Amino acid sequence: MASPATPRPALIRPRASRSRSQLGAVSLASDHAAATASSGRRRDFVFVVNPSGANGRTGKQWKQLLPFLHTRLADQCNICECITSGPSHAIDVTREAIKDGADAVIAVGGDGTLHEVVNGFFWKGSPVRALDRGPDHLTALGLIPLGTGSDFARTFGWSNDPRQAIDRIVRGFFLATLSSYSIYVDSSSVSK
Repeated sequence: MASPATPRPALIRPRASRSRSQLGAVSLASDHAAATASSGRRRDFVFVVNPSGANGRTGKQWKQLLPFLHTRLADQCNICECITSGPSHAIDVTREAIKDGADAVIAVGGDGTLHEVVNGFFWKGSPVRALDRGPDHLTALGLIPLGTGSDFARTFGWSNDPRQAIDRIVRGFFLATLSSYSIYVDSSSVSK
């Protein structure tokens, strides 16, 4: 006999909906006052950590980084740490965080962790949306590279130093909403 459904625990506390004057860009952390002044709330950042990344080094490095992270970000946002428990867990955690209204989901690990987090932004080919923040709410994607190679970060010329990644988040690099994409497979491009 199936047990009655229990409500799922929220990764972050739901907040009132807010308006966004610039729908084309999302700031991870800089200009905190401007981003929260109209809503009167702290932003919610969810860090999705793969403790098994880099043969277990990611989990150890993450524990060492936490004090630095809290020193740099705790006064600007609510920090939620989600430790993954196995393959594809980061996908589920990311989807739940977005549905709960996270302002940013930050992958902590290597390219595999980033891959799962990016996949969590989508469900059946469509972007996942916050349930109670309105259609204008956007969730930013961030990365703290703690993987073996971290090829994605290297491709963009980013250092693999996790403290520099945290500083990039604090400075608030802006992410633009993309309306198209290109996929290159064997030198041929597919655009949408």
